[in-house]
Amino acid sequence: MKPYQIKRIETASLVVILLLALVLRLAGLGWGLPSRSHLFSYHPDEVPVLGAVWYMLTTGDWDPHFYNYGTFYIYLVAVCAKAGVLMGFLSVSDAGWAGLHLLARALTALMGAATVYLVYLLGKRIGGLPVGLGAAALLAVLPAHVVNSHYATVDVPATFLVTLLFVILAHLFGDAEIGWYLLAGLALGLAAATKYTMAVALLVFLFAHLFARDEQGYAPSVLFPIAGLIVAGLAFVAVTPYLLVMGHQGFQFNPDFLRDFKFEMEHMRVGGTSAFENTGPGWIYHLLRSLPAGMGYPALVLGIVGAGLMLWRGGAAALMLFSFVLPYFFMIGAGKERFLRYTLPLLPVLAVAAAYALDMMRQASVPRLGKWKSIPVPALLGAGLFAVTIWYSGHMVGIMMAPDVRTRAANWLRLQAPHSTRIGLASIPWYYTPPITPYNGGVRSLSEFHEWQRDNPPYHVIVVGWDLAALRRDRPNYFIISDAEYADPLRLQRPDAVALTAALPKRFPGLEAFEPPPPLPWLCPKKTDCPPDWLYICPRIEVYY
Repeated sequence: MKPYQIKRIETASLVVILLLALVLRLAGLGWGLPSRSHLFSYHPDEVPVLGAVWYMLTTGDWDPHFYNYGTFYIYLVAVCAKAGVLMGFLSVSDAGWAGLHLLARALTALMGAATVYLVYLLGKRIGGLPVGLGAAALLAVLPAHVVNSHYATVDVPATFLVTLLFVILAHLFGDAEIGWYLLAGLALGLAAATKYTMAVALLVFLFAHLFARDEQGYAPSVLFPIAGLIVAGLAFVAVTPYLLVMGHQGFQFNPDFLRDFKFEMEHMRVGGTSAFENTGPGWIYHLLRSLPAGMGYPALVLGIVGAGLMLWRGGAAALMLFSFVLPYFFMIGAGKERFLRYTLPLLPVLAVAAAYALDMMRQASVPRLGKWKSIPVPALLGAGLFAVTIWYSGHMVGIMMAPDVRTRAANWLRLQAPHSTRIGLASIPWYYTPPITPYNGGVRSLSEFHEWQRDNPPYHVIVVGWDLAALRRDRPNYFIISDAEYADPLRLQRPDAVALTAALPKRFPGLEAFEPPPPLPWLCPKKTDCPPDWLYICPRIEVYY
């Protein structure tokens, strides 16, 4: 085949892959958006990020006063939203709250699709065209990356930036010019300013410099990485403009930054999410639960095999990736909090590794299959892997496109329950609660929820907690509970949770259950073993009456 024909096939294939990636990430983008029935989205981590943006837009104070995650994504959304306000397609009135969510989610989706292109460049540089296209095709349909690209959160943008860093650093193995160091420093600084844990990518930067060579095969000057790290620091400070504030003794760290940064560090060290209690070491949890749930078993197994092959046979660029993967995996496994979203920065490398494994099989002259003499085994394996993975992603996106079970439960209740009906809850209204009250922000909207209760609402909501005596005393007419609330207390055999859930069928003769299809059980862990953030889109809602 002539070079120009290969180039045409490459371009056409890449365009199809990128379009597929974009379609999967834009479909269902309106899932769980705020509305008049629920003022907060059904994703609990969107509230603090977009709340900071909303604060800046409405007050003119460009200090977000929120530093748990880094501020680059917050400022990126804020700048785009400000432009939208000036152009008239976004409002800073209450009606614009849902529009802000949609804008931020669209930015995340675009960065998610752009990561697919970066993985193509990375794979092509490491293993050639087949690896580049194969890795891009796989990341385009990996369920965890697809689903999280729908959210206004920092994880997909941080993954985009750290993947951009990998692509830039790969140029140092044969073209170690200072320009690449400066660009790498910029990517590193922005990644760390998006999510602080991306600072571990500093190890990749240093590893790449150790093996960097210019076009003549000489090692670059030690001043090059120093210049790159200076750019990284300047980039971090530039997109965290209120990191330092003027105090009585000159410039000092912003107290809000110190408060939130310390909270996140302590949160990772101590934990607090019941879903992760008594689940063993974090590394095993991510390996047996997070990654299989987010990738599916076939893609994960092939990615691990490919990772071994890259460590054994890969060059410096391939080894560079694992100078990030191994320390990063150790770090997230050492923490007490083990959300699936923490594994997202690993997915681009695992996608490249899976494509690398298939390409190694292709080069090994694997025997042909029966009458399909023209189709090598690796091609069949790759096609099968792609088919089951896109099926899994399509299944999850389909859940996001369908009417959400929380909304369905609330609509059913409106038809069944008369005005002033007493409705019991196990916890204050949050993301897993059907919108029987507009204030579903958990502790963030607790005062507004109590005020709403005093204003003759359509329902009288009673939060009994796990107190069986309170349930008997307050005697609600309906009781709403979700598996997001009771699954882990029951797994941990908490006596109060066991007693309350056992009493519900006895106290209420009727039960209406609303449950979407769970993540495909034959491709990933069963629902009760999936990380809680993977199940935000598919809680089971039970209405007892």
